Order: sequence, then structure tokens, then C-alpha cells
Amino acid sequence: MSCNASTIVYSDIDHHTSSFKSLLSGGYYYSNGVPSFTWLQAKQDCEARGMQLAMLDSQSDLDDAVAYMNSETGNNIANDIWVGMKYDMTSTPYVYRWISCDIPTFTTWYPGEPNNQERDPCIRLQRIGFTLRTIGCNQQYDYLCSEWEFNNGTIVKVIDSSTNVNKYTGSTTFSTSLVIADVGESDMGSYSCHVTNSRGVGMGSSIGFTISGRYTDFQADVKKDENFPIVISPQFLYITKYGDSVVLNCSFRGLPEVTSIQWKMIHSRGIFLYNDAASTHYSSGTVMTPDLYIHSVNFQDVGNFTCEATNQVGTTVGDIITVDVIGVQAEISSPTYTVVYGEQVTLDCTIWSKPDLKNVSWEREINGTAVCVDLGNTSKYLGSNKTWHSLLILDADFSDAGKYYCQGETTDLSGRSSETLLDVIGGLPNIMINQTEVRVNASERITLFCEASGLPNVISVEWKKKQNGVFISFTGNIQGGDINSPPLTFSSTTLGDIGEYICTATNLLGNTASSPVLLDVIKNEPMCPCSCEFKRKLDYWASQNTTNYTMAELRVILAPVLEEIKRNLTVDKSTLTKTKLKYISAKDNRSSASQVGAVGIAFMTVVIGGLILIDILSIRRHVETIKSASKPFKF
Repeated sequence: MSCNASTIVYSDIDHHTSSFKSLLSGGYYYSNGVPSFTWLQAKQDCEARGMQLAMLDSQSDLDDAVAYMNSETGNNIANDIWVGMKYDMTSTPYVYRWISCDIPTFTTWYPGEPNNQERDPCIRLQRIGFTLRTIGCNQQYDYLCSEWEFNNGTIVKVIDSSTNVNKYTGSTTFSTSLVIADVGESDMGSYSCHVTNSRGVGMGSSIGFTISGRYTDFQADVKKDENFPIVISPQFLYITKYGDSVVLNCSFRGLPEVTSIQWKMIHSRGIFLYNDAASTHYSSGTVMTPDLYIHSVNFQDVGNFTCEATNQVGTTVGDIITVDVIGVQAEISSPTYTVVYGEQVTLDCTIWSKPDLKNVSWEREINGTAVCVDLGNTSKYLGSNKTWHSLLILDADFSDAGKYYCQGETTDLSGRSSETLLDVIGGLPNIMINQTEVRVNASERITLFCEASGLPNVISVEWKKKQNGVFISFTGNIQGGDINSPPLTFSSTTLGDIGEYICTATNLLGNTASSPVLLDVIKNEPMCPCSCEFKRKLDYWASQNTTNYTMAELRVILAPVLEEIKRNLTVDKSTLTKTKLKYISAKDNRSSASQVGAVGIAFMTVVIGGLILIDILSIRRHVETIKSASKPFKF
């Protein structure tokens, strides 16, 4: 069946009445009464009678046809009948058309039809139930013929591309003009151009002419009125399985020509424009290919769609097309999840289904094999039911790691999600200390540092002391050393605190011990008794920081000491004899005496100065010893 949907033109020419009975308003039906015609034979027989196979494109058409089939005039037809509809094999995907090439706007399909369109391309009307069913075209049935007319008080005849091709040409969507050959008196009258689609009939202005001579050809051009586009949506409901593809059909006509096609989805969240360049889920939906292809349909495609056509005059919105989906769609929210050992985790899953869900289950992969999750173990798993599809894993351990799948089932259908990967992390606690050996004076306060961390979280911290080669718990004058304050503090150390200590931390996976810390306590020893004068000097020098004195400052500080030494070394010469004066280097005017005296003075000065210097250095060392003894030991 080659289709060019025809422009319909009416004339004042008498129509063929024959013996056909009037049933519809302006329609005639013929019944053969003997089920011996294939679909093609029935079509040809109707055309030989100047008619066409019946097109039942409205409820009233169907009602009248049923009444006719049940009437005596219709011979009480008891068999199924051929009608003028057939699968258009030139369209992809399948489209059914009336023999006028129009896509049906009204159908009464038998449940589950149409199907097997390539094997059963022809359509019959069932005698029982009066529904349409597909069938092979070589089957034999009764048939109905019809001739459509427009009645405004006079009889007018339809002229289209199949009407007396020797007399009329044109009257198509590609050549809308009507060419009348061999014009005669019977051709006189008023002609008008009618355009029909699913929304109704449009009429052009009338053209009248009379015959005043002999004409071999006469062409009457009909004015083409500019108007909004006409959008044709032949099917208003598409029901498809989840994962299949579907094509929403849309065609259009218009003058001026249509310049753009726009598909929209009407959703509860708003109106969404389809953009072919930004989507792989949809395709086409253009002027060249106006049908909208939805690839791998899912439940997010459920809703209402409209096809809009635009030309220079404006935009026409087509009828609402509803898409519904049957099946089960299960989706995981995240491809991966991570949980700490001992904690809980929720694997999120959402399931859409039609009909309603009967069961929700989870599977996990173990060594490459899918194993059902034991949802009956409520101490381990929660969720996974018809109202909450997600899986809650309590107290996760390393054996829970792996791939998981969410699955939903209806009575007859099921759907499985893509995989999600669960990773369980964790380990023994980590411990950090900053000392391996500590020395402290008895009675002093000291803190042994410890810091613990880990996943799972640390739940306890404890210090242990080594006794008889084994680390054991202990008590004493201590503070801290627990989960709230891991460092261990000795408020006043004793010799009994000497020993090795370790810090231990515990979590759900076990415990970790630090390296040993050696604590050494120094016993306090009393100083040796000394004279008060010596202690005064020690106290004095202990208060002096000799390390930073310059030589000039030392001379000032040591001036009293040097003066006292000088007095002690001075001799009263008035009480000495001349011989003793010589021994003490008293003044002697002799030149030899002067030379010897000078040498002696120099020698004595060097000796005395050396003694003083030695004394100073000795005192300094003693002062430093005292200072270090009076301060705590540093490590």
C-alpha cells in the first residue's frame, strides 16, 4: 500500500447509487455475504464498484456498521469482515493506516493487538465483540465497502486521487490542484478544496465556472489559505516494557511550511523540553523525522508528551500522548559504599514497578557466585521490603565486603539493579610515644606521654608495668592513663616507680602496645657539712653567672679580693734588719741590688698572679657544681 494522504475535493457530480443501502449520513456499505475474498480481492471489488473498503474512524461509524451487519439489509453477517486498514511496511516502526493513507484516530483493538504486524499486516473486524484484529492478508472473509459524501442539501461526490483517474488528476498532498480532462456540461458546478486530518475538515474558497465552448483540458487552481500547522498524533497511548524502545508518532501539515518540531514532556515537576543534541536517550523529533524515538524506556519516561509544530503563522500543540511502562526497574543510588569495621551501612536501592511489587530481595557475590542475602537474620540485616527497598547491614565486618545487587519481583516480571561495591575498612589501633627513657629525682612530678588512634575507634587505653619479665596492670600515685586521658602522670615519684612501662590501646579488632618506656628515679642524697664562711662563699658564687662576665667586669668584681691578698703580702720594712731587707727585696741603691730586685719582683708577680688565676678558676668550677646540684636533672 503506497500512501500519499489525499486532499479531498468535492463536486456536484451525481454519485453511483446502485443497490447499496444508505446507512451512515452520506455513507453506503456493501456486503458480499460470502467469506471467499482475501483482503486485496475485497479492496479491488470495492474499487470496481466505485467504492472503497470501509474506514471506521469514529464510534458512530462503528455503531452504524454494527447495526448494518446485524440488519436484514446486511444479510445478518455472521463472519468477520475485512476493513480498509493495513500495516504500512514502508514505515519504521510499524504504522497502521486506512486505505486513504490516514493514520487511525479511533480504533477498537482487541486486547494485546496490534501484534505480529509483519506476519499479519491486514485488519479484520471481529463479528463477536466488534474489535479489530490483525490477520494474514490471504485469509478469506466478508467485507464492507463505503463511499463518503458531504451533504449540504445537494449530493456531492468525493474526488480524490483514486476517483476516475482518466477524468481527474491531482488532488494529492503533492499536487493539490484538480485537473479535469475532457470537460463537458456535467462538469459545471461549484468546486471547493477540503483538507482533512484528525482534527476535522478545512474548506477553501469556492470556484465556480460554466462551459462556453469545447475544452480538452481545464485546470481549476484552488486558493491555499495560510494558517497554523495541523499536527496529527495518531496514537494517544503507548504501553511498552521496561528496557524496550518506543516511537511516538507525529506528523504535520501546514502552509506556510513547518519550520520546526518540538517535543515536550509534561511532568509533575514541570515541562521538560527534548533536545536531540544533548541526549542519547531520545532521538529524532525534527522536521525531517518528526517521530520521537525513546531508547531503552524506563519509568522516568512515564508521563504525557506533546508534539508541537511551528511555521511562520505560529505554533500548534498536538494532542497529549501518554507513555506508560510495564516491568520492574531497580536502581542503586551509588556504585560504591565504604564502611568502618563494626559500624552499620545502608545500601540504597529504589524500585519502580507495574504491576505492584510482590517481593524485594538482595544478592551478593561470593567467589564469583551470586548468593541470596539472608534477610531473615534480623540481627545482621534490616530493610529490603516492599516499602523500603534499601538494605541496612548492622555491625559490618570484613566478610561483608563485596558486590551487592537489588532485585524486585511482580507476579510475572522481575528486575535486577546494577552492582554496588561495599568496602569495609579498619585495623588495629596506632600508638605514638615521645620518650623511651626518663630520669627524674625522687618526689618530683613526671608524665609519660601516649597518644592512641584508629579505625574502628579506640575504646580503651591502659598502661602496664613490667614485673618479673611480664607487663601487668598496676596502681599507685598516678593520674590519667585511660581512654579519656592517655598520658600517665606520677604526681610524686618514688624509688618504687622505677621500671619499664608500656601504653596499650584497644578497638574492636584487638589491641596494640607501645615500645617500653624506662623510668629511672634518682635518690635524694644530703650534702656534706661545711663551715658557715665557706657556705657564704658558695652562696655568693652560686648567685653569680661567671660565664658571661668580661675581663673588665671580673676586675671590678674581684677588686676586694685582690686588695686583701695584696695587704696580706705586704711586709713592714721598718722592723727588719738590713740583712732581712735584702731577703724581702727592700730598696738597695746598688746597681746589682737594683737588678736583682727587679728580677725578683717580676718573678713574684708572675707567681702571685698565677695563684690568683688558679683560685678564680677553682672557685668558678665549684660554683657551677653547686648550681647544677641545686637544679632538677634534665633529659
